[in-house]
Amino acid sequence: MVEYFVFLSISAATSFSPGPAVFLSIRNGATYGLGKAFYGVLGNTSGIILLATASALGLSAVILASSTAFLAIKILGGCYLIYLGIKIWLSKGSFEPIPLVSNGKPTKERSKLSIYKEGFLVCITNPKAIVFFTALFPQFIDPSKSFTGQFLTLLTGFLIQSVLCMTSYAALSSKLHLKLGSTNLAQWINKFTGAVFIVFGAAIMKFNR
Repeated sequence: MVEYFVFLSISAATSFSPGPAVFLSIRNGATYGLGKAFYGVLGNTSGIILLATASALGLSAVILASSTAFLAIKILGGCYLIYLGIKIWLSKGSFEPIPLVSNGKPTKERSKLSIYKEGFLVCITNPKAIVFFTALFPQFIDPSKSFTGQFLTLLTGFLIQSVLCMTSYAALSSKLHLKLGSTNLAQWINKFTGAVFIVFGAAIMKFNR
């Protein structure tokens, strides 16, 4: 039980610390509102499940052992974050529940599926997440007990904390946007988040195991 609380403490610190998923939740909350931002949270959660399962099956260990595979993931992840950062930087700040007009015509709202896929891709293209699950989970697995039960317990605890973290960030940024009004806040958040994602992308490319 003590070991489990230690694990939860580590995962909580990881979940709430600034990272691509956190900044994406903040940006989505301010730009699209909590309702749509939650689909990004679900995308991130799906990515966590995939990476954690891959870790349990030993796939992530194989990736870490292969310098070519790990390098490919670094480059792919870094390029995606840089692309996403540029895309966010250039996007116009807006809060979608408010009717938007461009050249006299309503603007097209972003789909929930698009936001979900973005959250999913940000998660699975982060090589640090692969290292995290591969290095952390085995430390709290007792070989003398059922692996599946322990793995599901650890994963469930991590997922709950992650969802609470991302949802909280999205909710706070959404409320702050509504309180301050206008599109200026979303525009500044887009600029800041875009710059952060570009920095994260460059840092990931230099990340060593």
